[in-house]
Amino acid sequence: MGFSFGKIFLGPATLPPHAREELTKNDTIPVIVEELSGSIVCRNFRSKHKRTNYQKSMTRASLLITDQHIFCFGGRGRRLVGMPFNDPRTSQMEFSTSKDNLLVIQADVSLTNPNASGQWELRLSTPRAGELCDLIRNNLRRARHG
Repeated sequence: MGFSFGKIFLGPATLPPHAREELTKNDTIPVIVEELSGSIVCRNFRSKHKRTNYQKSMTRASLLITDQHIFCFGGRGRRLVGMPFNDPRTSQMEFSTSKDNLLVIQADVSLTNPNASGQWELRLSTPRAGELCDLIRNNLRRARHG
């Protein structure tokens, strides 16, 4: 096991101990991808206490996708994304890939915080980006059409 500054400064990119059992107890077998590196980008962010036109932060993350939910936890177990696919807000999020093996999740900040505005983007590097994006889109489609 190699030495990693990312693990020291950003925390481990594994699912929190409670998450694996708690989040999958009623769903089918999950797809779990851990130790992802990436970034969080905020554009034109406005809230009561913070304003920024552009901010980019590095992150490490784990991703859990079931037939009914999508969850993403940042380093040290901080929840970045956590919604069921049948939630109307999830269908307002954009899921895409880039040529650099990035899974990109984009959303308007007001979807989860009505007192804020701006755009939020999570970029996760994985060679499975295309496969994961297809799985997410298929689960969204299935949730919308029952």
